[in-house]
Amino acid sequence: KYKQLFEGKIRSNDSKLLKENVNPEVGKAYGAVYDKTDDHGDSALELMDEFVEDAGLTDVLEKFLDEKKLTPQESAALIDVLEDVAGELSWKNLI
Repeated sequence: KYKQLFEGKIRSNDSKLLKENVNPEVGKAYGAVYDKTDDHGDSALELMDEFVEDAGLTDVLEKFLDEKKLTPQESAALIDVLEDVAGELSWKNLI
């Protein structure tokens, strides 16, 4: 699924799965980053990967994308990173 999402090949049933994820707040933060692909293309997801890797949360993101329940700590950490990515991408739109 991650590869499909990364390549921009989201299907209608994939978006439904994302919305029904067991981690709705993480899904919302991920969706905010994914929405930035309209303006930034794959570079938005590449930036997300960099931020997630720098934070040591690659496994947590993969767990989320595999629709596995995250701990509250994992969710909070991933949400913080994804919000940072969305903020960075919003800032790039202003420049």
